[in-house]
Amino acid sequence: MEETKRLGLVVYLHSLRQLKTLRQYGTVYYFSKKMRYAVMYVDENTADESITKLENLNFVKEVVKSKLNVLQAQLKVKNEVNDLEIVNEEEEQP
Repeated sequence: MEETKRLGLVVYLHSLRQLKTLRQYGTVYYFSKKMRYAVMYVDENTADESITKLENLNFVKEVVKSKLNVLQAQLKVKNEVNDLEIVNEEEEQP
């Protein structure tokens, strides 16, 4: 079974009444009543289409892409560099 790549979106809303309609575009993971936003996941290959559709809805203020994938990639590279440095230090010591 293939794992589908997902993209996280933060959707800021004018009202929470239409929150159920967001389910048409992806999986709603979390929503805040007080701050009026929802965190949802959409398929990465259809993310651009979903974002434009969400932005055109009248109850949506703003749609922001999650930067979690970028952060994970940066941390992975940093960890690989740190592992290489540790290996080099161990080789230098007799």
